[in-house]
Amino acid sequence: MNTMEMKVAGLKPHPKNEEIYGANEDVSDLVEKIKKSGRVHTMTVNSKGVVLAGHRRLKACIKLGIETVNAKIVDFDTPEEEIEFIVLDNYQREKTVEQKAKEARTLKEVETKLAEKRMKSGVNQYTKSSPVPNSAHPSEKGKARDFVAKKVGLRSGHEVDRAITAVNKIDELRKSGRGKDAELIRGVLNNRSVSAAEEFARNIDIVEIPEEEKPLIQSGKKSSYSYVEQAKQKQKPKEGTKTCKTYRKELTAKMFHKGEDIMWTGRRGCQV
Repeated sequence: MNTMEMKVAGLKPHPKNEEIYGANEDVSDLVEKIKKSGRVHTMTVNSKGVVLAGHRRLKACIKLGIETVNAKIVDFDTPEEEIEFIVLDNYQREKTVEQKAKEARTLKEVETKLAEKRMKSGVNQYTKSSPVPNSAHPSEKGKARDFVAKKVGLRSGHEVDRAITAVNKIDELRKSGRGKDAELIRGVLNNRSVSAAEEFARNIDIVEIPEEEKPLIQSGKKSSYSYVEQAKQKQKPKEGTKTCKTYRKELTAKMFHKGEDIMWTGRRGCQV
């Protein structure tokens, strides 16, 4: 790895960094630290000037008008290894639960692709030296999702799956123009728990929350659990009796609520 002085104007953020951590990160604390110390820690970039470690430092330098920084040049064999480095390098960074969930989603995708490439080539990447910190090793027990949970700071592989379900739904809702619903789930994810957010995300299309309650749900001051349970109860079939048109007799049937309508299902071959 070579270290050299590089012009800040020639450096570019990696697109995955914004996808995971967002475009509007507050770097005011870092700006003040650099002002006081007069030092910027060495960044890590690839030979094309794309930043792999030091995105917040880059933003702070731009704000302060700093023209040059020291940077280590690191090139990886594959794009997946490069992305893996970005995620794992941020292990000790203070993050929201949403950011951890996006890290988990990215790392699962990357590890799957790397595993496929290793199988095809018959090469074990862990037998050679790698600048990636905290890289996975075959001796680590558990499934890929458990490895991911450990690396991003989630409690278990099961929590990884739940967190990914929540952020996938957030992204889906934003793309479809339902930004307010996306922000509700995001608030529950960051301010309540992963399990509450996942359950809320799965039932967002049927949950009914009064407008005045939404800010409390989003801020985490109130749980979304009761509203989710109410919605799920409405979806459960209820038994009732209807006259069977086929057999001309009253039979037990199941009643389903579907919006404003009530749908009935009876014995096979029996119209109700």
